[in-house]
Amino acid sequence: MSQLKTNFIIAGLLVFFAATLKVITFPLSFNPIIAIAFFSGAVIKDRKFSFAMPLLAMFVSDVMLEVLNIAPGFYGMGQIGNYLSLLLVTVLGFGMQKPSVWNIGFFSVMSSLLFFVLSNTSCFLFD
Repeated sequence: MSQLKTNFIIAGLLVFFAATLKVITFPLSFNPIIAIAFFSGAVIKDRKFSFAMPLLAMFVSDVMLEVLNIAPGFYGMGQIGNYLSLLLVTVLGFGMQKPSVWNIGFFSVMSSLLFFVLSNTSCFLFD
């Protein structure tokens, strides 16, 4: 099996795992999608693929929420801010040059704060 095919399988499993975890823990919204966005930006060299992973994970989880009738998966214009926030977290991951305990901790906290502020602001403004 080629390395590219192995990478796609691993990425697909990560996306499915993240989406399933978001659906299972819905009211608490404990999910690794922001971590996947940060990890994608920091580690994956192909920029298109690094943007696609968190967006796909979020989209699959929204579809699952909608199809399983757990909650509205697609709830309004504010949700666009959530997707854009994931893109910005991925861009933030591009900025991490050398992985160290300090850098990973700092960028992890910053990506969580960035997503929190932007997603809540967009929901407040548009919904």
